[in-house]
Amino acid sequence: MSIDVTNVSKNFNTFKALDNINLNIQSGELVALLGPSGCGKTTLLRIIAGLETPDSGTIVFHGEDVSSHDVRDRKVGFVFQHYALFRHMTVFDNVAFGLRMKPKGERPNETTIKKKVHDLLDLVQLDWLADRYPEQLSGGQRQRIALARALAVEPKVLLLDEPFGALDAKVRKELRRWLARLHEEVHLTSVFVTHDQEEAMEVADRIVVMNKGVVEQIGSPGEVYDKPASDFVYHFLGDANELQTETGQQLLFRPHEVSLSRLELSGYLAGEVRDIRPLGAITRVTLKLPGHEQLIEAEVAKDHQSLAGLVRGETLFIKPNDNAISAVGQPA
Repeated sequence: MSIDVTNVSKNFNTFKALDNINLNIQSGELVALLGPSGCGKTTLLRIIAGLETPDSGTIVFHGEDVSSHDVRDRKVGFVFQHYALFRHMTVFDNVAFGLRMKPKGERPNETTIKKKVHDLLDLVQLDWLADRYPEQLSGGQRQRIALARALAVEPKVLLLDEPFGALDAKVRKELRRWLARLHEEVHLTSVFVTHDQEEAMEVADRIVVMNKGVVEQIGSPGEVYDKPASDFVYHFLGDANELQTETGQQLLFRPHEVSLSRLELSGYLAGEVRDIRPLGAITRVTLKLPGHEQLIEAEVAKDHQSLAGLVRGETLFIKPNDNAISAVGQPA
């Protein structure tokens, strides 16, 4: 099920939430709407769902204009940040709810519902919890049940709004990897909203980077990270160092895009070590360069030779790699 968003704008009083958005989502794609709070990503998701009406523009599902269709007629499945499971129902009954609420002519019999629910619980790897109640589940388990419930009604499109936002970091990481694997199995056209850059990079086929109601860039995770279309995209998708050269050129580079040395080498700049922070497989070193107000961060493997015996206050020499850029899209 493809989705075409064409010239969509939306105002809330004097606030322009969306400004002429154009987006094509291919059938079977998992697309992330990524951006800071207030950028318009949730408004766009709600317009695709039919929960909000655009001031202008159209939403087309697989060639059919659904702009005027009610949310119930768009056949979309939802997963929200806060699970929204029925507390008084078992896991089984929660997943079966949408099937049992179908019009009489479309409603499956209980035997069919039972098989379908257990198949879905198998899919989300929680069939053993069918008789439990939501309060007996962990947050990650509840979110997987919410996803099974959304899939039960066989939606044409799956929409997820910050689906893992209420979970702790470890569970979030586990669930987004699980979601990526699940999507490979079901190939359902899916759109999810997130402000978490790592989440979007790890899960999505393509990322739509949004800012202040407009689309800054659309591309694969590799494209938006390696070839950012604007300063906003560059800075939003990861930590960035800024360094003014002697010629007045401003270099932008990631903490991992550096070379470090204990010896003074040609092209290297001297910096005072302000902090040494082990982060598992890598170590982050923070440096103060003379004449530069902004601190520079460098990330290298924890066994990098320049770190041996290194302490704060020492001098370390740093050189941005050749892929540092002077302006977004332009090599230094």
